Amino acid sequence: SIDASSEPLYVIDGIPVEVIYDINPNDIESISILKDASSAAIYGASGANGVVIINTKRGSGKGGKITFDAYVGVSEVSEKLGTLKSSQYIDLMDELGLVADWSQYTANTDWQDEIYRTALRKNYQLSFSGADNGTNYYISGNYQDVDGVIRSNEVQRYSGKVNLSKQIRKWLKIGTNLTYSKWRDVDVTDNAGAGRGGVVLGALVTPSVIGIFNDDGTYTGNPLQPSWENPVAGTDAPDKEYHNSRFLGTVYLEADITDEFQFKTRLSIEDSNGKFTYFLD
Repeated sequence: SIDASSEPLYVIDGIPVEVIYDINPNDIESISILKDASSAAIYGASGANGVVIINTKRGSGKGGKITFDAYVGVSEVSEKLGTLKSSQYIDLMDELGLVADWSQYTANTDWQDEIYRTALRKNYQLSFSGADNGTNYYISGNYQDVDGVIRSNEVQRYSGKVNLSKQIRKWLKIGTNLTYSKWRDVDVTDNAGAGRGGVVLGALVTPSVIGIFNDDGTYTGNPLQPSWENPVAGTDAPDKEYHNSRFLGTVYLEADITDEFQFKTRLSIEDSNGKFTYFLD
């Protein structure tokens, strides 16, 4: 593909979708990849880049089973890059012939220490599943809270899942698959140059002689590169959030017409709502 997307088609419990970032991994039973033309042909042109089939969990065994999973962890930058201290930076600028009144720049800021942090991540999953008298069910709820190693970067996600089926007759089954997720995240510009607000590169190239704040409490700039803001301004100054909610649901009916022929029909809906807010004082 020259200018079109190379993204495959995702199919979750029979529903074609465009994104899967808000699907709870704990609910996934299996993932299959359809790569050849014959196996993906049923999906037409939308499956030209391949098809990823995702099936979520179902109940199994007699009676019910309750499962609770939880983990808490931390993330850190394993190794920071060496940068010039204030005295080293001033010596280098003098060698390069840059004339400036260095007496007004008395800070010795380690910008990597300022933007990086020890980040906490938490994940909790509660599920209830089972099968009895022709009824198969799987119900789950998940909460995830992850902080990024760059300050201000964070994400929270709530999700719920219901898979339910009922064998009405030996030859007839009905069922439903329902998924709801609610997502909130605070993004930080990292994959960009320092002149475009990239805080990671900004932490490496912003002079250590510059402090974080001016005397009036505003964020400092870079006097040597006026278009650059200091990295902490990039992480903390904007008040921005992204909120998204998504509902994915289907009801289906399966009928075994003969031993060799099965009929299945489904009605599906995908509803997604997103809102991004940004304010810079």
